[in-house]
Amino acid sequence: MGYITLKDVAKQAGVSLSAASRALNGRQDVSPETRKKIEETAKKLGYVPNRFAASLKFQKTHTIGVIIEDNANPFWAEVLKGVESQAQEKGYQIILANTSRSYEREVRAIQTLIQRRVDGLLIAPNQEKYDDLFMIRNLGVPFVIIGRHIKEFEPMGIPMVYSDEVDGGYRATRHLIERGCKKIAFVGAQPYNTASIERCEGYKMALK
Repeated sequence: MGYITLKDVAKQAGVSLSAASRALNGRQDVSPETRKKIEETAKKLGYVPNRFAASLKFQKTHTIGVIIEDNANPFWAEVLKGVESQAQEKGYQIILANTSRSYEREVRAIQTLIQRRVDGLLIAPNQEKYDDLFMIRNLGVPFVIIGRHIKEFEPMGIPMVYSDEVDGGYRATRHLIERGCKKIAFVGAQPYNTASIERCEGYKMALK
């Protein structure tokens, strides 16, 4: 058996397709009795609105694409939990893509999510290069960079949400100094990773 459609609900309730649509979309131009009958019929049949069809009509999918390096990472797991909570509160759903720190996978994820017509993107870029981010910008797709502070993007007005990595690096190093450590090594990520660069800045500040 296929999906229950709005047409099935209208037929079972003995009303027009237009009346069923108006009732289930919260329109006020339907009598209370008719609305109740349609809603009860929809519930009985297990009707679920076709959001894809609605997105074609209103050019809005109520979905947000989220591109991160690894949702198994405890940090990103917490970020993702917050993103999903806030999205659901506003009536949105998320589509997740993991890049495993691969620029090629990042590009494919962006292309796939744009093809799915997401309303916007949250992306933690690999930072190997930024061609893909300029592509998003040129297409006019709204996006926010998360977990990265890319200074050259600030004059462009590209929104970014990130931690104070300089302060984090400073605090961590200061803690070791206060514990009596004399020789403190810094182990960072890729040389182009801004989080690693700024943590190293804080590390050097604490040593000085």
